[in-house]
Amino acid sequence: TSRSPAIELRARQLKNGWIIIATNGSTAACETTFQVNGLGKSQLRAATQNRVISTKDGSWHDHLAGYEAKVYLAGSEQ
Repeated sequence: TSRSPAIELRARQLKNGWIIIATNGSTAACETTFQVNGLGKSQLRAATQNRVISTKDGSWHDHLAGYEAKVYLAGSEQ
């Protein structure tokens, strides 16, 4: 889930990790906190960016530009 109504989030647990897709359906940029049940404490790699995001209890904070989509990978899916 996302705390912003403009953001849609889909998460799928795979055999050895997670793939998470977030999209901003608004023209406005957005700061939001994401929550994925079952993810726990993890290291997410932003697939199109050179950065790693730490999660706590399946939660993390990020910025999405207007109409931006981000893909996050965790586990051996990285």
